[in-house]
Amino acid sequence: MSTAEIAGGTVLVGIVGRDDPARALTWAVEAAGLERRHLSVAHVDDRGSTRDGLVSRAVTRARRSAPDLDVTGAWLHGDAEQVLVDLSTQAHLLVLGVRDRPGRVATAVTGRAACPVVLCPATAPSSAEAVLVGADGTVGSLPALELAFRQASLRDLPLQVALSATRPTSLSLPAGQPPADQGELRLQLAEAVAGLADKFPEVRLSLRLDSDDLRETLTDDRRWALVVVAGSPHQAPDRQPLPDRAAAVLEATTSPLVVVPEVPADQRRGLPLTQEETP
Repeated sequence: MSTAEIAGGTVLVGIVGRDDPARALTWAVEAAGLERRHLSVAHVDDRGSTRDGLVSRAVTRARRSAPDLDVTGAWLHGDAEQVLVDLSTQAHLLVLGVRDRPGRVATAVTGRAACPVVLCPATAPSSAEAVLVGADGTVGSLPALELAFRQASLRDLPLQVALSATRPTSLSLPAGQPPADQGELRLQLAEAVAGLADKFPEVRLSLRLDSDDLRETLTDDRRWALVVVAGSPHQAPDRQPLPDRAAAVLEATTSPLVVVPEVPADQRRGLPLTQEETP
């Protein structure tokens, strides 16, 4: 399986070394079915040429659980980080299983992937009550907001949009001018999601402020289907392996975490501008 052979827009499960893909595969099968997309399974290993049957077992399991799903798999030899980053250029979503915290490869791939990366803990809940997304009101985070709205729509779940009150310079306000009160913060948040609320009118939406960058919201006794945050723009020269915000959120939840590349600054023309970005 090369980038040329991968089905465009596939939901891709990446398996590294001997990692157990069970929970990531379950999540990916559901996601591919909901979006009517192809499912690909790629096992990447640089420790030799022995194929241990992990891919064939994963493909068999996926086909048994979703007989109508189009599923393919491949074993690939090479540097796992680079192979998965290359494959991400053709994927719709890249799904990686993680244990208590992401390993070196998952951390690096999350920062470099061209598509959204789903980090799926082995202990992720099998049922869920809502989708949660962190927003900051800037154009760059629009892809994360739209993914969250779409997933809430597909899963028929409520969507909670949380605005971090600790990041005022990221809001749609001139730098150095924090909002006067929480009412102004809520207004900025409502304006940021207005267009998407019109696009997905069926989504039950709630807005809240979070004083601790999503971690306060995550302490609620709710089972989140997804927690969505914005990462750095794809191919940004100073892009972090795993954004600090995403790492902090992952430590606070057992729910699948989706890190969505921000819109690069040079591609933001034609998008609604925030005051911070207006010349």
